[in-house]
Amino acid sequence: MKPQFDNKVMSSFFLWFDHKLLDKGEAFENVTGQFYNVSEEYYGYKSYSSPYSQLVADASITGATIPTGLYVGENNLVNVGQGGSTGLYNINYLDGKVYFSGEQTADITGSFAIKDFNVYLTNQPEEKILFETKYTERNEKMYTKIGQYLSNIIEMIPNNKIVFFPSYNMIDKIKPSLSLVDNVLIEESGMTKTKKEEILEKMRKSTNNTLLAVSAGSFGESINLEGDALTGVIIVGIPFAKFDLMSKELVNYYDNKFGRGQEYGYTIPAFIKVLQNAGRCIRSETDRGSIIYLDERYGWSIYSKYFPKSTMPRSGGSSNDLEEFFNSDSK
Repeated sequence: MKPQFDNKVMSSFFLWFDHKLLDKGEAFENVTGQFYNVSEEYYGYKSYSSPYSQLVADASITGATIPTGLYVGENNLVNVGQGGSTGLYNINYLDGKVYFSGEQTADITGSFAIKDFNVYLTNQPEEKILFETKYTERNEKMYTKIGQYLSNIIEMIPNNKIVFFPSYNMIDKIKPSLSLVDNVLIEESGMTKTKKEEILEKMRKSTNNTLLAVSAGSFGESINLEGDALTGVIIVGIPFAKFDLMSKELVNYYDNKFGRGQEYGYTIPAFIKVLQNAGRCIRSETDRGSIIYLDERYGWSIYSKYFPKSTMPRSGGSSNDLEEFFNSDSK
């Protein structure tokens, strides 16, 4: 594959291309979701972020929900420019963020359209875009943001939780942002079988533990924690393998044999891990728990197709959904 040329493409082309994909290809999905406090300011305004980026902003797209306001609390609709000294200042569709003049204490929710694609200008070769971007785009700001999301979610899930990460390095990066989370257990690289059993035994005998583990690690499959021993699994990111020489050879092999190298050699193995991780949560007919996929890509059609229809993730969701689920009497 040839590298793309580094050229200055007019923004009007991107707007045209974006419009065509959305309008003719209907490459979007309407969802309802929550905006979370990301503890950062935008020119003095408080920032709140959805789990998605590049929301649809083109009002001419038929069927797409374009938000002009959000709900602060259950029934309080605040439009842009309303709300006084703590009101809604603006909606950043590109980054999936909203800005308020003051801090909000109630949940911020809204309906909006998310794209099945993101458009960027880059001079990187296609191999690098497909396989390496996820590593280079990670930074301290992003790790802090993920940690804040996790802290909010963990607080809402009763009993024990497991948070699966793509790597041990990512655990190390996010761990400082989880300082307010109680009883954190951590899977370490090269952990012995004895240490693993100690952690499992602690989770069987006590509640309110949060285990930080690796998707492809010791706890990612073949563990059994029934009932209150595990009521929540959170999967952060998609556990793609690092695109090293072995991964590249595997992709080339499947490409030469079936013409579907990336899918068979790279994507499907990652989703096998995802489904194995998710399967730790429900181990019997009476188990009750929540499985949360913390990555906007799980909602993309190119990835959601790998889920069985009975376990297809639901895009969006809010803290109210979790609260209602765990407070309901149904079993």
